[in-house]
Amino acid sequence: MAAELIGTPLNSLGEQLYLSKITIDTAAVFAWTLVIIILGSIFEAVLAAVCRLLRLQKRSLVPPVGRRHKTAIFQRIEGRNLCKKFGKKTVFENYSFSFENHRVIALTGESGIGKTTLFRMITGAELPDCGEIRTDNRTKPVISCLFQENRLCESADAIANVMFLTGRSALQAETELKKLLPADCLKLPVSRLSGGMKRRVLIVAAMCAKADLILMDEPLTGLDEKNKRKAADYIKKNRKDRLLLFSTHSIEEMSLMEHDFEIKIVRNA
Repeated sequence: MAAELIGTPLNSLGEQLYLSKITIDTAAVFAWTLVIIILGSIFEAVLAAVCRLLRLQKRSLVPPVGRRHKTAIFQRIEGRNLCKKFGKKTVFENYSFSFENHRVIALTGESGIGKTTLFRMITGAELPDCGEIRTDNRTKPVISCLFQENRLCESADAIANVMFLTGRSALQAETELKKLLPADCLKLPVSRLSGGMKRRVLIVAAMCAKADLILMDEPLTGLDEKNKRKAADYIKKNRKDRLLLFSTHSIEEMSLMEHDFEIKIVRNA
């Protein structure tokens, strides 16, 4: 309305109101003012409805607490003839893999070989230059990810972070976090937690997410021996027969994560 009155562009409501004022046409002034008020009210109602719709759509992306999402039924996830370059560096060239569902698979290989890139391509965060990644029946599994970086909202506490990442309630988040972290640190801003504590927050979030496939890039990094064992036990207890892919350089960490697992060596071009 302010723009109409001040800018008065041609053939606009503002122009009509302005002309009515300078010609002292009182009836027209009241009429155009009423039109502007009515149109403003309609616009406000439409805008509010759009905002409500956007909020509903945002909420619908998170599965309702207490309900499991519709499970994607698949036997295996496969990558076929994958190619990936970063500038002049070729990471993968005609690389293929096949991971059976419900298994625990350890990915290992030299540093910089492409394990993180492979995880990012599986999630869709990185697209291959050629080739495809899909399940055997082309369903789209929900994926829970834990990358090497501790990606958290630093100003929020551990409980709020797990709630945001998983859609769980505050009580559910607090109950799970207490299994790996001291109770007195759960309501502190994450910025005040140590690197190992942040790692455990993310492990809880990754395992609590309603997902079919769990990807963990060096999940036990930054943990001391005691907390490595606790975290590995937590992962085993909460995997619930889901496909778990994790990367590591340590044979000890492989055995901590699961007694029955497959080792896949990642080789690049």
